[in-house]
Amino acid sequence: PQNLITPNANGQNDVWKIKGIEFYPEATVMVFDQWGRIILSEKNYKNTWDGTLKGKPLPDGTYYYVISLPGTDRLYKGIVNILRN
Repeated sequence: PQNLITPNANGQNDVWKIKGIEFYPEATVMVFDQWGRIILSEKNYKNTWDGTLKGKPLPDGTYYYVISLPGTDRLYKGIVNILRN
């Protein structure tokens, strides 16, 4: 997955894209803030997360993701940064 989004509505890097995720509709994608709060939890992720929580922009910073594939023990972990300015 890309590790930086700049959700400023300029059409570039406005959403978090995970290359190839469309081939794994049963995958669970989760994003957490620095305190472990779940920001996003979604199956059949469509590359649409724009750095918001309940429609409100999240602050700039580092967020953590976990992607799990059902039927496997594999977990993909990493960071995604939000930078608006």
